[in-house]
Amino acid sequence: VADGQLFGVKGIAPKNVTAVVFEPTAFFRMTNLKWVQGDPVEAEKRLNGEGAILVAREFLTARGIGVGDTIRLGKIDNVHEFTIVGVVSSPGLDIATSVFGIQGEFFEQAINCVFFSRAEAKRCFDNDTVQMVQFDLTDDVDDAAAKSKITAILGGGQFGSGREIKYFIIHAADHFMSIVSLFGMLGMVIAGFGAANVMAANIGARR
Repeated sequence: VADGQLFGVKGIAPKNVTAVVFEPTAFFRMTNLKWVQGDPVEAEKRLNGEGAILVAREFLTARGIGVGDTIRLGKIDNVHEFTIVGVVSSPGLDIATSVFGIQGEFFEQAINCVFFSRAEAKRCFDNDTVQMVQFDLTDDVDDAAAKSKITAILGGGQFGSGREIKYFIIHAADHFMSIVSLFGMLGMVIAGFGAANVMAANIGARR
């Protein structure tokens, strides 16, 4: 961050932000983001151009930096100014990071993330590296077959799917409902014994 430190204690916390680059049109089509500020259609249009970025909600919360503000990023001899066109968060990321085992990386980086297009990363910082691939699976392809084929094509890596997240949520909900139902049944049994005792006491008293 060329203009100074945004988060943490000056002189202790790093001045860096984590840049996440993506293909705007394809990413917005597959991902359900929560827009705290900004218009998705306008943001997509500007992100496909030059000088536009998205920031995480923490920028707005911690520093009041939002849509229309600018931020200068880069090394001393290669600084570029970007205009913020959206402030975003993702409600499902906490579940996704838990299922795929990347909690540490996510929580460490989420507070200081900026997002811009791959074209901008190439233009400004000569970086076109791909570390994560997101895609849609058709219903007739199961996870095992997809994992085998994709890891063979990419030469390894970690594979995870939204189906795993769905299964995780359903499985957790089933366990929760089972526990709640068990307590309810125990309560009914105890209440039944209590009612039987009251009836027995009444009969005994009448005798």
